[in-house]
Amino acid sequence: MSEDQSRIEQKDLDFKETVKSQIRSCLESADYPDLFAIRVDLLRIMLPQRVKDSDNYQEKLDDCTESFQNWQYSYCCNIPMGTPEKPVLGSPFQTEQEVTDWNTVFELCLHEFERMGITWQSTEIQKSV
Repeated sequence: MSEDQSRIEQKDLDFKETVKSQIRSCLESADYPDLFAIRVDLLRIMLPQRVKDSDNYQEKLDDCTESFQNWQYSYCCNIPMGTPEKPVLGSPFQTEQEVTDWNTVFELCLHEFERMGITWQSTEIQKSV
């Protein structure tokens, strides 16, 4: 085996161990939603660019994020100013919020790493009698 091949295999092994470590990190932070979101996003970033560029992956990732609009009011003496039909001094105004289902993103990442053979692999065993 050449030295270059050995370096490539070592780099591949290091990447696999880094991914597995990040997966463990995500699982350990499952009880803390903000920390879990950060760690899952880091795991998502670790996916190869060819996976991130695929249409199937992008569609599934887009399905994990939901956008909705809210009315944001200004208050005077704890009373909201204006209504959507009759605004007062720019109040209320619409804000758009995005909510991401990080558990689904985590499962999507696990599935992609599994397809790549990083999280676990199966091999056929031939039994001779």
